[in-house]
Amino acid sequence: LVKGGVTYKNERVEEDSREYEMRDSAGYSMPHTADALNLIYSLRSKNDLNSNKVEVFLQDTYKFKGRDNETFFSLNYGLRFSYWDYNGESLLSPRASLTVIPKFNPDLTFRFATGLYYQTPFYKELRDTVTTGGITRVVLNENIKSQRSIHFIAGTDYRFRLNDRPYKFSAEAYFKALSDIIPYNVNNLKISYYGENLCSGYIAGIDAKIYGEFVPGADSWLSLGYMAAKQKLHGKTIPMPTDQG
Repeated sequence: LVKGGVTYKNERVEEDSREYEMRDSAGYSMPHTADALNLIYSLRSKNDLNSNKVEVFLQDTYKFKGRDNETFFSLNYGLRFSYWDYNGESLLSPRASLTVIPKFNPDLTFRFATGLYYQTPFYKELRDTVTTGGITRVVLNENIKSQRSIHFIAGTDYRFRLNDRPYKFSAEAYFKALSDIIPYNVNNLKISYYGENLCSGYIAGIDAKIYGEFVPGADSWLSLGYMAAKQKLHGKTIPMPTDQG
């Protein structure tokens, strides 16, 4: 079954913002000067972004049997193309996934997937800053690139019955090689992006989950997972804000 689609997006963002920060300690403004009252931080941003995106995708699912005529395969593969006129970036993203139900146990399923994925930056990720005379101005980085990730995923599902109730166990291991990362800082509820493709990195982990009726008539689950997310910034490997390792 072949599927396809075309998407056109127009994004319009207008920003007119000002941010100020004053710090006071025991009656003294910081930084402290004898003849002036200075703010520790001042930001001015007035920008207008009007951009267009075009996305096209095609995908197909091919189902077939193995030589024994009892092992079942399902292959889903596709291709996605996108163009963004803000930075003139054209991207091509192939991806594929394979599902196998083996002859020796039809309640067991193996899953494998890989693909090349891009994440186009949104407005906040374009914002770079320049500080002159203690005042910070926001400029938009017209040379920004989409963040890239190559995925490798392997998983399995096993369906069984216990105490005459159905259960399903799922496990998955994954590795994602990242490049052109736009790093960011988290300060309380505020997320501030660097506005540049400064990092490479990786995300790796494993998840396990069991579904079933632990209590008769009520679906519930128990899950366990581990993930490590690292990025290399200015030659140093540091955890990403989402790192759990």
